[in-house]
Amino acid sequence: MGMLAELFNRAAANPLAFVLIGGSTLIALGVGGFFLFGKVLPKETILPILVTVFLHCATYFFVRLLPLVGTYHNLSNPLDDRIPFWPPMIVIYILAFVQWAANWILLSRQPQALRTKVLSAETIAKLICMLVFIFFPTTLTRPSVSADGNGFERIVCWIYGLDAPTNLLPSVHCLESWVCIRVALKAEGLPKWYLPFTIVFSTLVVASTLLVKQHVLIDIPTAILAAEAGFLLSRLVHADRPIKRYEDWVKHRANAKVVS
Repeated sequence: MGMLAELFNRAAANPLAFVLIGGSTLIALGVGGFFLFGKVLPKETILPILVTVFLHCATYFFVRLLPLVGTYHNLSNPLDDRIPFWPPMIVIYILAFVQWAANWILLSRQPQALRTKVLSAETIAKLICMLVFIFFPTTLTRPSVSADGNGFERIVCWIYGLDAPTNLLPSVHCLESWVCIRVALKAEGLPKWYLPFTIVFSTLVVASTLLVKQHVLIDIPTAILAAEAGFLLSRLVHADRPIKRYEDWVKHRANAKVVS
């Protein structure tokens, strides 16, 4: 883990290396995901979902290569200072990535109207995040964590090494878990336990961002606002239409091959 963190930090200090390593990783994930998801997802949904995953990663990492406008702002307040640092919550923080992956797979099996609405809204919300990261960058002061501590503290130390305390407002973790709740509210054919489980787990994800000191309180409502702005703007400009056209084109080609 330490070697991986060191490699990432060196790459981040060299923009060209950052692009090459990060780009190669995303391409490998994309190619691997195409073949893996090809057995899990309907064919017409693979590319739109992979684009969403790529944009998610770009929001986290590639925006750091762009020039910032202004200086970093620390928006922590006295309430943030009263929130304890609790390393075991790093487990929930990491498991959030599993929740998001499950949500994307779930979306692939939902009616096209819901799927394209959510994917287009996510795209706009992530673009909003990128603009905020560039024009109003934020940071925070993390607690000192020893790599020689207990298992949870070691994981926190590893995460800290991989993820610099920037790109905080809005919280992408909170945004994505909020979208999971939105999907669970509208999705069809789900067991009764799925919605309450999603609400509880997403709440724990939000709490984890504070308890492992990856975010401050203001990052949470701004994440929800960014997500809802994405849904609103997507509806106003019909941003889901290109995704629908692509999916319909893929299905038409598949049906034509069957007929021939």
